[in-house]
Amino acid sequence: MKQKFSFFNNLRFLIRNWYKKDRFGSMVVFLSAIISVIIPMVDAFITRTVADSIIEKTDVDVFVRTLLILFGAFIILKILSVWAEERIWFFQNKVSMLYGIDLMHSVMDKDLIDFETTGGRALFERAKSFAFDGEQADGAWSAIRFSKLVTSFVGFLTYTVLFSKVSYALILIIISTSCIAYYLQDRLIRFGDKTADEMSGEEMRLYYLYRVASDSRAQREVRLGRAFEWIYDYLHAFSEKYYSILRRYTNRAGISTGLEAILGFIRDIATYYILVKSVILREMTIGDFIFYLTLVVGFSEWLNRFTGHISSLKRISISCGKYREFIMDDKIKEKKPEVEWIETIEFKDVSFSYQNGVRILKNINLKLKRGESVAIVGENGAGKTTLIKVLSGLYSPTAGNIFINGKHMDTFSLPSIYERISVLFQDYFLLPGTLLDNVDNHTRDKNRAKELMESLGLKSRLDGLKDGIESDLTDLENNRLEGFSGGELQKILLVKSLMKNSDVLILDEPTAALDPISEEKLYKEYQRFSKGKISIFISHRITSTRFCDRIIYLEDGQIKEYGTYEELMNLNGKYRKMFDLQGKYYKEQNREEY
Repeated sequence: MKQKFSFFNNLRFLIRNWYKKDRFGSMVVFLSAIISVIIPMVDAFITRTVADSIIEKTDVDVFVRTLLILFGAFIILKILSVWAEERIWFFQNKVSMLYGIDLMHSVMDKDLIDFETTGGRALFERAKSFAFDGEQADGAWSAIRFSKLVTSFVGFLTYTVLFSKVSYALILIIISTSCIAYYLQDRLIRFGDKTADEMSGEEMRLYYLYRVASDSRAQREVRLGRAFEWIYDYLHAFSEKYYSILRRYTNRAGISTGLEAILGFIRDIATYYILVKSVILREMTIGDFIFYLTLVVGFSEWLNRFTGHISSLKRISISCGKYREFIMDDKIKEKKPEVEWIETIEFKDVSFSYQNGVRILKNINLKLKRGESVAIVGENGAGKTTLIKVLSGLYSPTAGNIFINGKHMDTFSLPSIYERISVLFQDYFLLPGTLLDNVDNHTRDKNRAKELMESLGLKSRLDGLKDGIESDLTDLENNRLEGFSGGELQKILLVKSLMKNSDVLILDEPTAALDPISEEKLYKEYQRFSKGKISIFISHRITSTRFCDRIIYLEDGQIKEYGTYEELMNLNGKYRKMFDLQGKYYKEQNREEY
């Protein structure tokens, strides 16, 4: 698959970000890399000095003075190297964290649809691995790799000059074997990128099953449904698929590593042959032999590292490309006016499709006005929740237009639209913090929150809490409020919706776990607080929404019937048929309970 960003384009992106996120740290990274080139050379000079002094019986004072200078330089370089390594650890973690923050900002700017497709989630996982793996994250590790690439190149050139005095043939052998090793590594990286995409899909399936193991609600279903064997079979199947992909990559990597080892053996044999031959022919001293033998290991290492760092940077470039592809914004950021209030919302021939092309909403025409309550009913899968996501700006319609106060929805800034619309979904999500944080994490209006809770019959419940509304009751692991019943939690979530003080209030089947009578009662309480606003009630229980001014019957993504309760009942259509069926069911259920 062709990448959106070239290797050099990604490299420029990375370099700009290193200096932007930690300028001093990035300079230390390069300093450390240069020191790592000099230290082996000083070490080799020390070995050479000792060998030549012993063989040639150098004056003791000269020998000691030279040795002290070399050892002094060596110790200073080692101290600097240790200090730099510590600072680099800080640099890597800091850069990784800042990349992560950038990623989370991008998440908040993304359309919700980007996270509800398999491709979108897989791309996010690749972007997350670039940013969120601590000091080993590609975003932070790339700076280390690039600095060592530059240093390896400098070391390679320096060692080439030194070895040109010994043998051009040895230089040619080392360069040839290293280039072949680079080719093998590059092919492995390309194969690895393809493998990573395949493994990402399997990892998402495995993570889902792992969540089943840690989620009490899922465990309840598994235990009562005696579905453990079924879950285990899927876990085994997904694991086998994952490991087969991993095994294929491991085998390929093993072959590549074996070939590189053979190339290293050829290089070492050639090195010993040429150096030993030079000593026998008295073309170099024993000290020179030891010096060059020490350096040849470093020389081949620099070259191998140079090609290795290029390969690693190419792999990181692919990961960086995924990150950039996720965070980049194709939309032109322009300053748009805020919507100060919402008087009307109008749909004109609005349709919505997912990326697979299946239309969920089809040619919706609808006008909502301030002060009226509207019910959207229909069977599960009719498109009710999708309609609300489009209305609230979470999804963009794929066809048609939405108008707010007579102006196109795109005229206004999206955050201001979010501010004017309050939606209480069936799938709620609690935030870390206190009870007050969860009902009002902006203004934290304690008095108003308590007033709403008390009006919904929660006064005694609040009085029984140690710290009242400031109590920390959130059980994040299970996404619930400790000690609160299902009905009480629904009222808390209702308070959260009301605290936003928006112009449009929407209840999207948050009471699905309640019985029809409790649901209708809660809806009516909500209607009492939503006077003078656009209030929308969504339910598959059509008997709970009889009190609404208008009722929309949705089926297969289309508005099939529309009118007041009396009008739809007199129509004797789909709404009346479903109403009668549900009413009969609830009557039979009540008789069975008595």
